[in-house]
Amino acid sequence: MFYLLLKTFIQATMMPLNKSKQCFDFVLSRSIYHWRETWT
Repeated sequence: MFYLLLKTFIQATMMPLNKSKQCFDFVLSRSIYHWRETWT
């Protein structure tokens, strides 16, 4: 029972997280690129 609840909770959090992860990856790649440009 608890496992099922946990599974649905994880799925519920992963759905929006997937979108925000793409956003995060985009920001991360942008900042890494910018950081590289600054330091080289």
